Amino acid sequence: MNLWKIEVPLDEDPFKVAENVNVFVVEYKDGLILIDTGPDTEIARCKIENFLKEKGFSFSDIKKIFLTHQHSDHSGNLSLFSEITKADVFIPEGLEFIFENPLKVMEKKEKKFYYDSLKEGFTEEEAKKVSSYFSYLKERFSPVKNIVPVSNNQTISFGECEFKFLVLPGHSLSSLCIFDIKNKILFSGDVFVKDGFLSGYYFSDLEREDREKSIFFLLSSIVRLMELKPKKILPGHGSEISDFENVYRLNLRLLNFHKNKILKLLKERPYSPAELFKILFPQFKPHQVVMTFGLVLQIIDFLEEEGKVVIKEKDGKIFCKLKGG
Repeated sequence: MNLWKIEVPLDEDPFKVAENVNVFVVEYKDGLILIDTGPDTEIARCKIENFLKEKGFSFSDIKKIFLTHQHSDHSGNLSLFSEITKADVFIPEGLEFIFENPLKVMEKKEKKFYYDSLKEGFTEEEAKKVSSYFSYLKERFSPVKNIVPVSNNQTISFGECEFKFLVLPGHSLSSLCIFDIKNKILFSGDVFVKDGFLSGYYFSDLEREDREKSIFFLLSSIVRLMELKPKKILPGHGSEISDFENVYRLNLRLLNFHKNKILKLLKERPYSPAELFKILFPQFKPHQVVMTFGLVLQIIDFLEEEGKVVIKEKDGKIFCKLKGG
């Protein structure tokens, strides 16, 4: 089995959350497997096409596409590439609704995100700006054919390659982590990355009024990955990981650092989640709210679980205060 990584720039993506996104190409006896498709930008498509040409391949050699999760930096070219290659598209079970009718889903998410943002303390103008993320997605998500939903712990063989799929919540509503059983290589998507923080999803299920506490799903998912004992991890962003536990401890240390900053602020007075976010990340841009504000919410969830803060709602607005304060 041959394996290559393509570092695709996110320069033209208005909602970039990192410098690059990793797209992986696996060669097996019948052709190629593409893991993620990069963002919906011309530079991304050219980067992937030129890489294939350099290796003596073309898009027609791609027989399977594995999608780790639906975020636009990973799935931006999914509809186009699936149409060009006619490849089967393996996605996490439960995400079919997003790719069957993406316009309807993005419209519902845009509306929900706007009202949730107001509730969490953003101004009306700020809520419109941050919800514009979904306006961008509405123009870029198209229905995808040849979808193959993958269930948790499902094992599939392609030629000499045997993969175990784990469908894990936390970073997104449902992420697909792919484990190469023979070589003990784990493609972790964004469930676990080296050059970042533990990042759960901000958005709750569209049918739920309450917000799911994704950080606890994410931590549980990472434990599942550790149980595989991979020799190396190839994440969705950044460099490969061979020292899993050390990286995990560093991520937890960063989480604790932000927890202490929030506790210090709450000693002054109650704050809304949006107020805490703007103090901790004063230079934020609208697109950064999607993931970075999610981090603030996760820390609040942690502190509430530890019995250190309480979350209250008054006049349709949420605020946090120290327990007993």
